[in-house]
Amino acid sequence: MASSRFSFLYTCKDAEAIVNTISQLPVPSHPGKIRHSNVKLLDTFDWALDASQTMLLVDESKSGTQVILSGSRYFMVAPVQPLESEWVLPGFLPNRFLRRHISELSADRALLVQSAISTTSYQICFFNSEGLAASILWLFHVPEFGRCAGLLVSKHGYRSFHQKVESALRDSFKGLKVRVEPGDIFDLVLNTQNRSRGDYRSKFSLDIEPLSYGCMALGQALASEQRRVKKNALWIKDHPDAEFLHDFRVALRRTSSFMKSLEPLMGPIDISWFRTELKLFINLTSPVRDLENLEGFVAKHAKSRPFNGDIALLCSRITADVSQSYADLSTSIPSERFEHLLSSWSNLARSCIALTLGDSISDGIPVLASDPRESVQPKTKVGDCARILLIDSGATLIKRAMKTKRNRTPESLHKLRKETKTFRYLLEFFEPVLEPDQARLCIGSIKKLQDALGNYQDAFVQVQLLENLCDKCQVPKENVIVLFQELEKSQQTAIANYVREIKLFSGPSLFHEIQLATGYRKK
Repeated sequence: MASSRFSFLYTCKDAEAIVNTISQLPVPSHPGKIRHSNVKLLDTFDWALDASQTMLLVDESKSGTQVILSGSRYFMVAPVQPLESEWVLPGFLPNRFLRRHISELSADRALLVQSAISTTSYQICFFNSEGLAASILWLFHVPEFGRCAGLLVSKHGYRSFHQKVESALRDSFKGLKVRVEPGDIFDLVLNTQNRSRGDYRSKFSLDIEPLSYGCMALGQALASEQRRVKKNALWIKDHPDAEFLHDFRVALRRTSSFMKSLEPLMGPIDISWFRTELKLFINLTSPVRDLENLEGFVAKHAKSRPFNGDIALLCSRITADVSQSYADLSTSIPSERFEHLLSSWSNLARSCIALTLGDSISDGIPVLASDPRESVQPKTKVGDCARILLIDSGATLIKRAMKTKRNRTPESLHKLRKETKTFRYLLEFFEPVLEPDQARLCIGSIKKLQDALGNYQDAFVQVQLLENLCDKCQVPKENVIVLFQELEKSQQTAIANYVREIKLFSGPSLFHEIQLATGYRKK
């Protein structure tokens, strides 16, 4: 997975000595450009992609103030007026391009937190062989915590250069006998506020009112997911990366789940073709995702066992397969067929919203539910939809869980995983009209079970891929038996977690949680 960021804590009061040493590193083709500055904003997160971390800095020096937005998707620098607030408000940034991207970032998946810490920092610029400023390193004192910190940020697309600079940095610290600790200065900031990174996790969310129509909410959700897919498709084409692929797949799967769970809100709209096309593109991306998971697993063991030539051979082959898989995927995303899907997707979202404009739709079919407690139709209020559909979907999930407890096989676990995911997406869709605390509790319970099932499925698929790869490369399994043993351990751990979490699904407990989340009250 591509990385654009490397952060660390170090113990040395003489930052200038470190700066002078690092500026002479052999990695850049030009001398490091050093400037003294003051870093005000330390960090922000992109938790929707889990491993991707986006950084926002407000960097002040004598020459002015600038905002640097950097991550796997962006690397933008723009001058700004000095900021007096402790929060960065995108609407007040003069650069329209930067303002738009920060707004999208904060609205979709991030919370921008500015530290009140006063720091003294050194900024070093690393140039690649083409003379381009590809990486920037900040070294700064944080006197409030009695620590020093470093932050290396590289433009996306310079992964290998970033790794070289990071390696050279580690070597230089060894030469200076500076103790470097794993960690991040922003964790210290959060700890002083009794917060954690988990507090900033983002999720799918809609801005809907309980009295709005279900078809209106669905139209908004479809439009939001269509934009996410369209944006990530371009990045997959130009910058093959697991983060963009993950975001792309989540939007596809979530939309497919909506099609299944919320079909009554579509009224007479025919969605059969659309669902088929969604499934096609989901299936196209699955092999790439599975290969990348295996690549990360095998690469970790290849690094810890450098003398095992067979593991190195498998690692090299998987890397080549991942590259080829992305090349194959790029022929379909984007493509004429994919553009047709996006166009139909947009029309479908508009059609759902258009169902709210009249009391009836084609052929005079009434769309007002005669009794919203018994049925769901396009103009059923979204709060009523939540009560009916969540309880119905929850009952289906409980039945599936019971079957799996009686007959636990890889196939039954996989089906339960898909049912769990469908129910979770439905919960997140209706969350704005649910009881907040109970809804979060219910989502948390479902997520734990989903994680256990997902870890088991990933290990199961990796074993199959690894066996096939050993056959293709003519590598005896006993030569790489450690890989199979580790995957077997992962499966056992996942099953143990599953057994613990499945106790929730004795039936009444989950059903009671659903009732509480939907505000159900006995009459």
